[in-house]
Amino acid sequence: MNELLNGSYKILLISINGATYYPVGCLTSNSFTENVEMLGTTVRTNNGGWASSVPVGQSYSFSFSGVVTKLHTIADTVTYNDLKIIKRSRQIIQWKTTDGSGFEETGVGFITSLSDAAGIDEFISFSAGIQGVGVPTISAETSNDLVVDLNTQL
Repeated sequence: MNELLNGSYKILLISINGATYYPVGCLTSNSFTENVEMLGTTVRTNNGGWASSVPVGQSYSFSFSGVVTKLHTIADTVTYNDLKIIKRSRQIIQWKTTDGSGFEETGVGFITSLSDAAGIDEFISFSAGIQGVGVPTISAETSNDLVVDLNTQL
């Protein structure tokens, strides 16, 4: 039986201008989403009333959240304040995730959303989103031999 991965070990790291990757500090959750845009098609045979379509474009995004620290800057850590500066300056970032098992995924994108919430007697929390640009990359040593050639299926 396969071992299950604990979400506590999945870390989001950010690099600016190709510099060193730093972890997003006090991260409490993160989620990676891939989407495919589908184009409706018509077929010569009756598909039994079922719609048909083909994939035409792909995209991905990240959402993540954490808690705000008292210190606005912390060495070797991306803080909420750092995220605000990056988003407001519209800087493209390099991102990387690692889950503690050796699996890594990397890519580039923009921080497209950032918010915070301050409840009474609670820690201030934040939420953010990254919209990816281009194709995310899986580290070569962790990808397996399963490769699907979509061109042969069309």
